[in-house]
Amino acid sequence: MLAVEMTDVTKAFVADNFLRLRWRPGRNNKPVALHSVSLSVRPGTILCVAGRNGSGKTALLDILGARCSPTMGSIRIFGHDAQRERGTVRRLVGHVSGTRLALNLRATGLSNLTTVAQRQRPQNKAVEARVEETVNALALSKVIGDPVRTYSAGMRHRLAIARSLLAGPRLLAIDDLFCRLDPEAGAGVRHLLPRWVREHEGTVIFTARNPEDARGLADSVAILEEGRIRAIGPAADLLPAEPPARFHMRVRGQSEVVLSTAPARHHMAERRDGEDVITVDVEAEGDSAFLHLLGELLRPDRVRPLSPLAPSEDEGIDE
Repeated sequence: MLAVEMTDVTKAFVADNFLRLRWRPGRNNKPVALHSVSLSVRPGTILCVAGRNGSGKTALLDILGARCSPTMGSIRIFGHDAQRERGTVRRLVGHVSGTRLALNLRATGLSNLTTVAQRQRPQNKAVEARVEETVNALALSKVIGDPVRTYSAGMRHRLAIARSLLAGPRLLAIDDLFCRLDPEAGAGVRHLLPRWVREHEGTVIFTARNPEDARGLADSVAILEEGRIRAIGPAADLLPAEPPARFHMRVRGQSEVVLSTAPARHHMAERRDGEDVITVDVEAEGDSAFLHLLGELLRPDRVRPLSPLAPSEDEGIDE
């Protein structure tokens, strides 16, 4: 059974709230968010739907979460019709939208989380541990005891993600996952979501403005443009190759290493105050490759005093 089976889904919105025009095939009398979108998602996978603002990402997730109905087409969530069995689908899908976070603003963040977690396992002593783990992963530990009304937009977005995870859905649908996450929370999400998928046999669909956000997290990527899926496939095939990382490295003596991303004009050797200095431009495929290279260069058995370097036509020595 597929987690999501979407067939020829079109979503058009009313152009004039007073006229309430009906959308008809072949007539362009309404703004259309999705055009005949078909999508299949297997259970236990993470899908990134990437596209610019206005590409139809939010409409797609609203339909997945049974928050709105398609104008045409059909959608089934774990075999359940999203229109005829809306209540069941809403229980199966944890839907996180930037405009509808469904949080109790007067209660504390902790109260928002424990309330939904205890509904799933009221007698389970591990509820507290699950809440604490989720809070730490999303970098909310410092504010979790404060009322939600005091939270920033980014904190509320993270709390809504935590709340949906703890509610025990089979499918987690998150709109603009990374748009309000700082680097710390982003790293926590990249660790937390794959673990949740493995341990709970869950499925995740998230949207992102930049396909690069899917790197290292999503199993597959769908590129959405003007309401149409232009490309879909494994993340490794659709994401562009990671560009080489370029570093400017200065080595003084045997111990001091200074790194920067600013390129040097050329390789050079110089001598200042009786100390040899080497400046090197290094190009490696990604940060990890360069750090491995640097580690090899600085191994204790390889470090030796620098010998004076003779100048060449392209290199000079400053006395």
